[in-house]
Amino acid sequence: AEGWDADSYAGWGKRAAEACQDLVDQLELPVTADEFHAQCQPLLHESFKTARIMPGIQRLVEHLKAQNVPLAIVSSSSRSSYELKQGDCPAKRSIFQKVECVVCAEDVVEGKPSPEGYLKAAKSLGIEPGHCLVIEDSLNGVQAAKRAGMRCTAVPTLAKSEAKYEEAGADEVLHTTLDFKPERWGLAGFSDLVAGTVPRLPPLRIAGEVVRGFG
Repeated sequence: AEGWDADSYAGWGKRAAEACQDLVDQLELPVTADEFHAQCQPLLHESFKTARIMPGIQRLVEHLKAQNVPLAIVSSSSRSSYELKQGDCPAKRSIFQKVECVVCAEDVVEGKPSPEGYLKAAKSLGIEPGHCLVIEDSLNGVQAAKRAGMRCTAVPTLAKSEAKYEEAGADEVLHTTLDFKPERWGLAGFSDLVAGTVPRLPPLRIAGEVVRGFG
């Protein structure tokens, strides 16, 4: 859209109503935030069903569960949108099923960058905020985690935005979750590394006739 600047958009990571208001304000749209949300919601719901898992998330979740690390999700999505994002993919659903606590938009009075959601999740897990590590992809989420007194690893939504995440207080900024090193946070490291390198996930298998030494 004309006037759209993803880098300056303030709504990343916020609840739908607040994110829509930010967009309406930025683009000076001739509609209210509620009207804009009503128009976008059907399209969003369709896209949620096919939303992809961030690279490395399944590997990380399975590794942490094997170490008996409690897991929570603090989402700015509504509960219904959260359910849609799970889709019908068994791999995606298996990830969500490993989470002990889920806090969605309607579970808090104030959404991100308020720390309310993260504090509620920590209380539900019975863990002090200072002992929690958050993995976030939005600036508002990073701010929420730090205001909650938690440590935070950022995996930015936007490219070349590392400096903004550092300014927001992120303890580290990664290009992908595949770069995450559990041992930095006192956790057991991954056991699937090959010569110190993350293996391709899923593995690439090639079959066929060998011609001149090449498969």
